[in-house]
Amino acid sequence: MRRLSREDADEGIQETFLRLHQHLRKDGDRSNLRGWIFQVARNLARNQHKSAHIRRTETLDGDSERKNSFPAPEDSPEDQAVRSERMRRLRRSMEMLTPQQRECVLLRASGLRYREIAEVLGIGISSVGETMQRACPD
Repeated sequence: MRRLSREDADEGIQETFLRLHQHLRKDGDRSNLRGWIFQVARNLARNQHKSAHIRRTETLDGDSERKNSFPAPEDSPEDQAVRSERMRRLRRSMEMLTPQQRECVLLRASGLRYREIAEVLGIGISSVGETMQRACPD
């Protein structure tokens, strides 16, 4: 899945919290609001990717990722090179995962528990555990 532009992400966040407000006003289920928010946000992001009206923005040099990756001024060139190499390796590793494995890892990295990940993805808790084990073997 391609990344959303900053504007699309901001719009998705606003829409997610608008839906949360509506959900709560209708006395919707409050047992796992965190998982509910992630599921709504995930669905909105998927819908934006499928939409033919999504705006594509790039910097003048064509590198849309570089504009938000300024190094901290106190970092030495060596620190910057090490960080850059780690990010390159992480991206390459994430690209090798299946879409479901990638989503599980990202949701777990966002702090969700297996139960919450299962609700967001619509799979069983044991499936989350198996998927994480395949994605992150020792």
